[in-house]
Amino acid sequence: MRTELHVPSDLRFLSIVENWLLGSLQAELGNSVDWPRQESRLRLVLVEAYSNIVRHAHQGQPNLPVLMRLELRGRDISIELWDCGKGYDLSTYLPPNPGDLQENGYGWLILNRLMDKVEYRLQVNGRNCLTLEATLPPHEFKDVYMEDYSIPEEIYHSEFSHENGSSSTALCGPDETTETGIERDLDTFGDRP
Repeated sequence: MRTELHVPSDLRFLSIVENWLLGSLQAELGNSVDWPRQESRLRLVLVEAYSNIVRHAHQGQPNLPVLMRLELRGRDISIELWDCGKGYDLSTYLPPNPGDLQENGYGWLILNRLMDKVEYRLQVNGRNCLTLEATLPPHEFKDVYMEDYSIPEEIYHSEFSHENGSSSTALCGPDETTETGIERDLDTFGDRP
């Protein structure tokens, strides 16, 4: 899957940029990815990259376009962000020193920590390109009703009697005596083998 988006260099378009990226990936991958975790990761990366283009590369010139390209092959994603700014010489980058209380300089560090590969090409046909690549891990489903699912020792079954005369089984820790979400589920669906 390949798609691209052209947006003005204006932070008011940030939610459009986020929705384009995350919506495209979710439409293509469905529930096969752990979206709460991956959405946070990708949102942070995209916000950092796009806001740096708006504030630094284009220096508040909303008439300059930002081109974004997304390519998905299996679980491998590649995001390109193209800008028309002066560009940044990475050889001058100094990572932040933990002892200093500096406000800037964390973007490159964040991108490299959250993505598998980060590449910046300066002045390619008059534009700069930031490429961000990662492999999205599959969502690991755990079904409490699977035969090979083991319950840790500190969890055990407990019988509960309700005021209406019904009873249900709950999974509780050794100090729990109140109704739990799991108990409500078992009460609703009945005991399963």
